[in-house]
Amino acid sequence: MLGAQAWLEETQGRDRARATLTAAVADGMRREHSAWGNEVRLLGPPIRGRRELSIVRSTGPVESRVVTFADERVRTAPPTLDDRAAASAVTFGWQGASTIAQRIARPLGLAVSAIKLALGLATGETALPPGARAGDIVVCRRASVSTRSGVALRATSRVAWRIGVLRDGRLILDGVASDNPCAAPADA
Repeated sequence: MLGAQAWLEETQGRDRARATLTAAVADGMRREHSAWGNEVRLLGPPIRGRRELSIVRSTGPVESRVVTFADERVRTAPPTLDDRAAASAVTFGWQGASTIAQRIARPLGLAVSAIKLALGLATGETALPPGARAGDIVVCRRASVSTRSGVALRATSRVAWRIGVLRDGRLILDGVASDNPCAAPADA
């Protein structure tokens, strides 16, 4: 997609290239992922015998954006000094808890060691999240979210964005967000 985008921008100009790609993506979504964009009903947890019901309805046209290498670099930047300080504090906390637990009871110390090992494995190298890899296609539609909650079932409504992320032609994310991730980045 990055190559197609570059070629289209070179031959048609940036605005026309985005329109052409968006039309192709919208057509592909209709053919390959026809259920994307359909109404979604979300039930919240029961609170005092009532559940919150949110209904998401897509209302706008399809928009799209191809994730660039610059976007990927920003999204996968190494941790900052503050991030590293916070991670160190968590590590020291786990070491302290482990020491106390090992003194209290050996089985509890083994359990804490197992949890630390599992957390270490979970925070290792993982795949890039949807919409972060160069070449991912982010697809968006404006949506309205109406929510009914409370004893009187009062309704509220707000604007949101229905989001899909295509990676290698597969829909790997179907979600709802409050901000438009298809808006062009500031450097575009």
